[in-house]
Amino acid sequence: MTGHRTRSKAFTLIELVLVVAILGIVAAIAIPRFSSATMRYRLDLAVSRVEGDAVLAAEWARAAGVAHVMTFDTAGDGYTIAVGADGSGTTRADVSLGAEPYGCDIQGVTLSEGGSKLVFDGYGRPQSGASVTLAVGDRTRKVVLSEAIIRPEPATPAEEDAEDEAEDETLDLLDLPGEIIGGLLGGLGG
Repeated sequence: MTGHRTRSKAFTLIELVLVVAILGIVAAIAIPRFSSATMRYRLDLAVSRVEGDAVLAAEWARAAGVAHVMTFDTAGDGYTIAVGADGSGTTRADVSLGAEPYGCDIQGVTLSEGGSKLVFDGYGRPQSGASVTLAVGDRTRKVVLSEAIIRPEPATPAEEDAEDEAEDETLDLLDLPGEIIGGLLGGLGG
């Protein structure tokens, strides 16, 4: 019998510490990006909701042949859609953008005729143009509501540039050179 020492098929403490360190670094990179993506998602969701509800209010007005009003409440971060030119009829929708899943603030509402009520006549046409500025965290978007166009616009050119940069910041491990990942994993295999 020779004194062969058999190597155990387990990980050493150093290997485990290296894996934990690498996971910590990846988490430190990914968490802020995830937070930014979450804010962008919430804002996109709120913009889609306002646009969709404006289209819905116009369709309800056209279908019923009766004016409908979208009344914005910047203090409460929401809006209602009600029947009647003054909004005193039945409330058909009561939306709180400040609540989950949006978590959004209505920073401002500008109507071409003033006030905070966007009136859709019995034919579904808005009686004025409106823009609604929404914000989640440090991101803002402006939603323009008009007869011809219901579309989102960036609040400023700088915001548009920031959105483009944010889209480029997605974490993708496949973008890392294969040699780095292979070297890290190869060094752990023993």
